[in-house]
Amino acid sequence: MISAEGYKFIADQIQEWIAEKCKNFNGGVIGISGGIDSAVSAALAVRALGTDKVLALSMPYSKIKIPVPLDKYTDAMIKYLNLESTFKIINIFDAVKSFEFCDGNSSDKITLGNTMARARMILLYRHANRLNKLVIGTTNRTEAIIGYYTKWGDGAVDIEPIEALHKTEVWELAKYLGIPQIVIDRAPSAELWEGQTDDGEIGLTYKELDEIMVRLDEYALKDTKGFEIPENAKKVLLMSNKNHHKKVMPDYPRLWYIDGE
Repeated sequence: MISAEGYKFIADQIQEWIAEKCKNFNGGVIGISGGIDSAVSAALAVRALGTDKVLALSMPYSKIKIPVPLDKYTDAMIKYLNLESTFKIINIFDAVKSFEFCDGNSSDKITLGNTMARARMILLYRHANRLNKLVIGTTNRTEAIIGYYTKWGDGAVDIEPIEALHKTEVWELAKYLGIPQIVIDRAPSAELWEGQTDDGEIGLTYKELDEIMVRLDEYALKDTKGFEIPENAKKVLLMSNKNHHKKVMPDYPRLWYIDGE
């Protein structure tokens, strides 16, 4: 278990790392969803770079065009971080729907959710390119291991400040950083469709996932010949293996040719 002093040390290290990564840029761009991961990542970025160098984008998928209502979680974070002057709300509804019109089909919820994540990625990079900033990601270690993110969506970023931390550690770091309690208490959700929760989609809570991952790390350091892996652990390994393609660059054939042979 990490102490409060330990989380201060972790926060300081991450902040120094963000500042170093962004030293040749005009700061960073980050998507704010009202979730704990984006809250902690944004808080660390603001501490590292200052509010004037962090552009926060809220990108809801809303049928309500103007004005798009800001949810209470995102509103709490924007106020907490004093980002009112560098914050934008961009409704991605029309952009996402335009892809459906291209093929004449109504997307299933998985495809729709992935399209939403990729539309947000395009917006983040548009503003990053325009302002010479880096795109700051929000993926934690738990999600990274099982591949719980959209390929070329929220997985397409320049830096990942909290990817060394398990989800349960992100919650503890949030408490140290003073993240509003309403955000800490919120049920984890990627908000890719109405009623979607991470626990429901994964089939395990983050507490269960992290406990399994710690045990798997321990098993990897021991002679486990003949050891029977629990069913939940098998599920985690299966998710990790299935989503391995998300964690590597596109492959290509290794060609060789010798003239005359």
